[in-house]
Amino acid sequence: MGKSNTGDVIVGLGCCAVASVLMMVIVCGGLGLVAVGISSSSNTTESILGRKVVRKNLQGWVSSEDYNQCLQYVAAGDLEGFGNFMTEGLAAGRCVDFGVGEVVYVNDVSVMMGAVKARREEGTKEYWVPIECVQP
Repeated sequence: MGKSNTGDVIVGLGCCAVASVLMMVIVCGGLGLVAVGISSSSNTTESILGRKVVRKNLQGWVSSEDYNQCLQYVAAGDLEGFGNFMTEGLAAGRCVDFGVGEVVYVNDVSVMMGAVKARREEGTKEYWVPIECVQP
């Protein structure tokens, strides 16, 4: 991890297709949520796809709209709104919890959202999760 002149965090994802990523990291306590803003990337994502292992407890969202709404609550510092949204999402089946060490298959990548669409090893339903929460 390095710093640019402006103090923005820059993360290189090594052999992953993302060549240069400008990260705006928003971490919500121990809730396992990380939001990422991307400034530039290469157009190859093959090394991100495939079998991965979840690196931290997190929530996966069925729709990209719900995923983005969740990030907006965190970015605004509205932890109560975030908690309510997550509780409602879990109850309605719009999101699920993933645990550390769980095997997932990444089938899609949205570099602009900083997220991947992953499914559980034994399932077919896919969820949007933060890209840094699955091992390369």
